[in-house]
Amino acid sequence: MSGNFKLNKVMSGKRFYYIVESNFKSTFEEVTREIQNKFKIRMPNRDLIVKSLISFLVHGDYKDFKIPKINLILFRSDIKNFYPSIDKHILYKKLNSSNILSYETMLLLKKIIFNNRISGVPLGLSFSNHLAELFLENFDNDVHVNIEPVVYFRYIDDLIYIKYCDFIDENQRYEHFKENERELMTLLSKYNLTLNQSKTISSFYIYNDKMLNKNSNLDFIYLGYHFQTIDESLKIKISDKKLKKYSNRLNGYFYEFRKGKRRDIDFWRLYYKLLNGLFGITIIDKKHRKMKSGMAYHYRYVNDYSNLDGFINHFKKTIFSLKLNAKYTAILLNIFSDGRGKNFMRKRYDYLKLTNNQMNTIRNRLHIQYRGFNKEKFIRDMFYSLYK
Repeated sequence: MSGNFKLNKVMSGKRFYYIVESNFKSTFEEVTREIQNKFKIRMPNRDLIVKSLISFLVHGDYKDFKIPKINLILFRSDIKNFYPSIDKHILYKKLNSSNILSYETMLLLKKIIFNNRISGVPLGLSFSNHLAELFLENFDNDVHVNIEPVVYFRYIDDLIYIKYCDFIDENQRYEHFKENERELMTLLSKYNLTLNQSKTISSFYIYNDKMLNKNSNLDFIYLGYHFQTIDESLKIKISDKKLKKYSNRLNGYFYEFRKGKRRDIDFWRLYYKLLNGLFGITIIDKKHRKMKSGMAYHYRYVNDYSNLDGFINHFKKTIFSLKLNAKYTAILLNIFSDGRGKNFMRKRYDYLKLTNNQMNTIRNRLHIQYRGFNKEKFIRDMFYSLYK
């Protein structure tokens, strides 16, 4: 089962990722399933975490998003250089002492864990996140027992918790923040991990009749959302950093088109790349599961669209700058039509509901060779033609 596999190292941004050779991918996926099933690992769900956080803050008021008249401290941080910092010996001991994984799986994991060229757990493998979750399975309980938060969430290495408090004096707030920071650092040290102090922040919501919200509004970023309280209401928007990433990606699509041959096929590639990136799209993944993607789905809990105005207007101007004919200009503008952010974030496109005629139209536009009507194969071929 283990064989002589090779891991190819690639760099993306500031991180190194490892990709296994294609003939060993199925083997690694089998190992992933075994780890998940035998250790009963439940991977964190980003949408569920965000939804639960909002639910707690507004106590179910999804109409006005009003914050109850309570005093809160919110503490947010992450684990510094998490995956490369995972202690290999602690992890292997945990895996080995359980005695529930097959001999072949343990042999494969041993080759990876004790590879001197890899620090900690390598990013990018199908079971990387599962090993990381297993390594931290007791940490979450440590937080609940020692810090006693009202609510606590951890998404991989990114954690957040909330406690009730009565610290109105700003000096007391700072002392309380440092106390929580020290507690988390102590808990992480048990696992030979370090708190990322540069990303550690606290945010207070202090309700007081005489100085309502004075210097005490919540203001924090978590999982790509920017949360703020304004006039006792919770405002949620896409963080500027994430919106900038989307903007850079779309600008890249426009640049490719502008510098290319500007043929009909190039126009339709641009069109479907924009649609896939912005709309809430429904497709099917490699494991035959329905999957939702696109900015409108990834940030479905947004209720403040103020920073989308500039984003939309920028790309409308970009479309006009291409100097396309009236028909093609209108087609691209339709993606950004009704420039109000609320309606923009409600746009959806379900590839699984395409009619045969719609599939024929897309395949003719993109010169897709597959002529059948199996939607899964059609979607796979379409996305390959767009992003190959």
